[in-house]
Amino acid sequence: MTSATAAQRAANQSNSRASTGPVTAEGKAKMRDNALRHGLTSKHVVITGESQEEFEALRQDLLADWKPVDTQEELLVNQIVESAWRLMRVRRIETRTYEQYMAVIEKLSAAGLSKSSPDPDSTLAGCFHQNSAQFDNIRRYEAGIERSYYRAIAELRKLQTQRKKAEIGSVSQPLIANPAAANYNDYSHDQTNPSHPASRGSRRYCDSEGQSQHVPTSSRSQPG
Repeated sequence: MTSATAAQRAANQSNSRASTGPVTAEGKAKMRDNALRHGLTSKHVVITGESQEEFEALRQDLLADWKPVDTQEELLVNQIVESAWRLMRVRRIETRTYEQYMAVIEKLSAAGLSKSSPDPDSTLAGCFHQNSAQFDNIRRYEAGIERSYYRAIAELRKLQTQRKKAEIGSVSQPLIANPAAANYNDYSHDQTNPSHPASRGSRRYCDSEGQSQHVPTSSRSQPG
């Protein structure tokens, strides 16, 4: 069955190359229309002070990475985009919280109202201690976003794996050819065995009913 396996491999590789999402201008335009129709635009995620262009660039990069082929897959990609964007936001908030605290400490120290620590880690610890409730809220917010992010990735991988298996199965089905031809292919591999009749001056073939037959290939095997 080597020839069938090679044909399956070639078909699967061709099918895999074909399943790369929309590549034509028409297909890409349809995906953009889907985003507008389902409200998947940056105005629902990007807040004041953030860049809509950067959000859209992130979205286009992840669409190119995941290559969704239908609306359901695209919805999941957009969930990944939105979660990634919110994760970047919450980390900026965390960084900004520390920076604001540091700025206050520096001002108080410059005014002689507070003595700043020469150890940056001590200053960070003081910031965390004085803003522990805020940092707890940030961590809970971040954990929820991460769950949504990884859940969307897992679901998208599951859908794409199922789709690719179905595509491979639909391509492989026609490759189950005439059983007689398959039998001949199996037999042809056995001819390398010295004990096989074919290696001793006979050849095997399948008749019209798919039955295996031997015919002599040498005059020495002919009677008389």
